[in-house]
Amino acid sequence: MIRRVDKAVDDLLQLLRDLKIDNNTLVVFTSDNGPHHEQHDPRFFESFGEMDGTKRDLWEAGIRVPAMAWWPGQIPAGTSSSISSGIWDWLPTFSEAAKMPVPAYTDGISLMPSLTQQNPSQTRDYLYFEYYHSSSTQAYDEFEPAKRGRTRKQMQAIRIGDFKGIRYNIKNHADDFEIYNVVSDPQEKTNLSSSMRELNQTMKDKVLQVRLVNSSASRPYDSHPIAGTKPESIRQDWTVGY
Repeated sequence: MIRRVDKAVDDLLQLLRDLKIDNNTLVVFTSDNGPHHEQHDPRFFESFGEMDGTKRDLWEAGIRVPAMAWWPGQIPAGTSSSISSGIWDWLPTFSEAAKMPVPAYTDGISLMPSLTQQNPSQTRDYLYFEYYHSSSTQAYDEFEPAKRGRTRKQMQAIRIGDFKGIRYNIKNHADDFEIYNVVSDPQEKTNLSSSMRELNQTMKDKVLQVRLVNSSASRPYDSHPIAGTKPESIRQDWTVGY
């Protein structure tokens, strides 16, 4: 399967060259979630790497995936970016690449400054995720004991800087986030929540401010009062290196 995808992408890139439109075409190869476990055992290729989780988890391996972008003459060959982004960032990225107005109704930002290396240290204020699934995290021996067989149900995660707040099986908005430095601790072994109470509250406030209520996907925090925003930015000391 990997060989077939590799050859198909090679054929596509060669076609762009043959048509002489390769210098005017942005190609992106990425995924919407981490490794799945349906009719497949992700342990065979260690598809979750040094992280925990699979598809339908909000643990790092469930949502962190690589992305490759190719655009001769625009994206320097062999360069990389450590910016954390979401699939929703590609809409404004494509809009800027096409020199079209970015739709007003989008949560994304353009990644062109990072891709073209005009601003390789480009940052993002936050990334937000919520999801419901009635199953549990896979009980693989490779995962941290606290995550094996963990009930999913209502899940929520927000990343601010190097830190990710995550909640599983949420009962109400008062539930604390577990907080992990996912740059130095990608397997999410050390929960920093007890020592980062201010950041925990910031995350609780922020998730209510940035999410949208969806009548077809009710959450236990839908009717919780939304905290007002402060004049100053939320990006404080904990965002270093993001």
